[in-house]
Amino acid sequence: MFCPHCGANVADSAQSCPQCGAALHAGAAEPRVEVSPNPGEIKDYLTMNIVLLVLSVCCCGAIPSIVTGIIGVIFSSQTRDHLRNGRLNEAAQKSRTARAMAIATGVILAVTALILIVIIALYGTLFFAMVSSYT
Repeated sequence: MFCPHCGANVADSAQSCPQCGAALHAGAAEPRVEVSPNPGEIKDYLTMNIVLLVLSVCCCGAIPSIVTGIIGVIFSSQTRDHLRNGRLNEAAQKSRTARAMAIATGVILAVTALILIVIIALYGTLFFAMVSSYT
């Protein structure tokens, strides 16, 4: 059987886990052990969130993408803190949120950029129509 606390393989007759010392109940159903994520597999997405935040600031009128970018940077830094302190489950949760914020920031930024391109194109068309009407 496996220790419900640390997941170590333990003899069926053992009363406590030799690895972590947790008490084992003989004859109880074998509990499901939650596997901690591998620290190397958890990404913090900090660079991506910072780049998207800078692009959002440079793109006029992208307030929603600035907000999601800031939230993404915060969650990315929390991911790094949790990884440094060995709290892998919390780091994995923060990493998922940081990735979601990066995706949201990118989508909002792309929509905002498309809207600005359309506005600039319309303005340019109107401007050239006005200039050509004067000549």
